[in-house]
Amino acid sequence: MDRDKNYQGTSLYDLPVHVCSSIADLPWEGERPYIVCASSNHWLELEREHLKAGYEKWVDFVSTNDLSRYNYQIDIMGVCNLRCPSCPRGNYESQPSSGSMSPETFEAIVDHVLSESPATAQIALYNWGDPLLHPKLPEILEIMRSKGVFSILSSNLSIDRDLEPVVRAKPGWLRVSLSGYHQQTYGRTHRRGQIDLVKSNLYRLRYLIDKYRSDLVVEVNYHMYKSNLDDYEDMNRLCQELGFLFDPIVAFFMPVEKLLDYVEGISNEETKSTISNLLLPIEDVLKIAHNVQRDQCNLYSKQIIINWDSSVSICCVTFDPDKSIVHPNFLEATPDGIIAAKAGNTICDGCMKHGLHEYYWNLDPQRAREVVNREIQSTVGSTEKIAV
Repeated sequence: MDRDKNYQGTSLYDLPVHVCSSIADLPWEGERPYIVCASSNHWLELEREHLKAGYEKWVDFVSTNDLSRYNYQIDIMGVCNLRCPSCPRGNYESQPSSGSMSPETFEAIVDHVLSESPATAQIALYNWGDPLLHPKLPEILEIMRSKGVFSILSSNLSIDRDLEPVVRAKPGWLRVSLSGYHQQTYGRTHRRGQIDLVKSNLYRLRYLIDKYRSDLVVEVNYHMYKSNLDDYEDMNRLCQELGFLFDPIVAFFMPVEKLLDYVEGISNEETKSTISNLLLPIEDVLKIAHNVQRDQCNLYSKQIIINWDSSVSICCVTFDPDKSIVHPNFLEATPDGIIAAKAGNTICDGCMKHGLHEYYWNLDPQRAREVVNREIQSTVGSTEKIAV
């Protein structure tokens, strides 16, 4: 089930997607089925909906977050070919060391994950790097399949590589991040990227998925800025033509270290220019985030980020190599030990003080939808609300 109208009439892995606003709207007849809640971002919100609808936890539903205490990301490639201004690869002065994780190290890490968290069902193979740049990506995907773990990739797809071995290795999900349909628009926010190469690769993916009858789901994340709303419908139509999921998302400013500097009055002209192009007015959003902030942060308590060199970072929105590493080697650590090592970190203290964890994780989605729809309607004149 999903609230996003872009999923209307679609199916994933031969399962129909029910587009509805709440659990109570699901079209069940007779005895209601047992529900497994698989959202890693909105599990708490969904759990509350289940309880409100009269469902009993464990008896009628369960969340994958209850089965596996931690969410894992393995950044197999510590390199990105683009320099986007709202991403630390493009806006941060100090860059971590770069390289790629060997298949042997990757397999050892996955085995360690499963020994500590045997119910782990999926692992994302990216953070600040692009996994499609990894020279041995098909081998890594084969390792994932052999372990019975669902693989999630994310790429800017502005990459000139043979996609056929990747599709044949059967990854589970591919998120394509882009921010425009025409080069003039796209190049501003995906710096160094070539949108014609991206579109060519999207067509190539459609061909290869059909050729090998692959179950690969391609989801196009359209990062929305003030500057690219005119290209929105063109990219939506292309995704419909190719049968790919079109998922518009509000662009964030990252990393948290850079946003912390901005909140505390430390910024340069490039930072101010990038923030002024964000679809959601940053001061309004941060005010909302600060007002609704909770003591709990899922990125702190549930997320384990493993870098290409096996070191472990605080969370997915931290970047500074001198401040964000909490353990030098995941293979020599335990998940509980990693979470404990995050305690007292200056980045976390500042982030939670200003409510930035709400901005990155828990910000009220209804408020975001209202702001986004107002911006889109004023810019492109559309009266149709867009699910975000």
